[in-house]
Amino acid sequence: MKDPIRDCLRLTQADLLALIGGEYLALRIRNFYNHDLCALLAARITAFDGLRPFRYATHMARFGLSLGEIVGSEEELGAYLKAASDEVAGFRQLCAPFLSPIDMLRLVLDEAWTAGANIATIRQRKAFTGVARIVQEGGSTPPHQDRLVARHVDLSAFVAEQLAANVYLQTSSSGGELELWDLQLSAAEYQAIREPGKAGVTAHSLRPRDLSIAPDTGDLIIFRSTSLHAIQQAGGRPRVTCSSFIGYNSVEKPLVFYC
Repeated sequence: MKDPIRDCLRLTQADLLALIGGEYLALRIRNFYNHDLCALLAARITAFDGLRPFRYATHMARFGLSLGEIVGSEEELGAYLKAASDEVAGFRQLCAPFLSPIDMLRLVLDEAWTAGANIATIRQRKAFTGVARIVQEGGSTPPHQDRLVARHVDLSAFVAEQLAANVYLQTSSSGGELELWDLQLSAAEYQAIREPGKAGVTAHSLRPRDLSIAPDTGDLIIFRSTSLHAIQQAGGRPRVTCSSFIGYNSVEKPLVFYC
C-alpha cells in the first residue's frame, strides 16, 4: 500500500482501480457537494417524519432501504425490491429541485468509468440506492465488514469488490471519525471475535486501525467496505450522510449502485 488516503480533485478510473487493488485505503474529494445544499438537505432529512431505525445499531436512523436489514425472509426481500424504485423517487423529491448527492455521484462515475455506472438490477428489479443515515449523539458502529452476501441475495454473481461511498451533509460536533483497517477477515475469523448479539467485532481483538478520517461537510469518501471499518462515537450535532455501495466486477463491466 502506497498511501492510506488519496485526495482527488475528481474521480478517475485509474484512482478507483488503485483503491480496488489496495494501493489506497480511501479516496476523498473535498467539497464534492455544495455546502449550502448540504445544510438544506441535512435539515430536510432530520425533520422527515418517516425515518426508520436500524435493527443492528442504536442512536441511528435512516431514510431509505437496506439489504443488510433483511433478516432471512424472502417476503422481506420481495418487499424491498417492490418498494425500491418508489423509495429512490421519494428521496429525489426530498432533494428537489436539486440533484441528490448519490445521483450526482452516479453521473460522475458514469463519465469516469469507461463501461459506465448504473443502479444494480436484482431479480429483474432495480435496487435501492442513496440511503441517508443520521447518527445521533452517542451513536457509533463497531469494526465490521460488509459482505457480498446479504442473506437471500448473493451479490458475488455480479460483484467482485464492494466499495462504500459516503457524502457528508453534516458532521458531528465531536467524534464521528471513519476508521479503516487494511484487513479482511475470513468468515471464521470474523465469527471468532464477533460481539455477542452485534453485527461487528470486538475492537480490542484487532490491531490498531490503519487510518482515521475526520470528514468535513461536503466531503465524498469512498473505501472498500469488505475491509474492516468503524464509526467513532458521535457527540453533539447529528452526523448526516448520504451513502451507497458501489459494486465492481471488472473494467469491462459497469459499476453498480445499491444499498
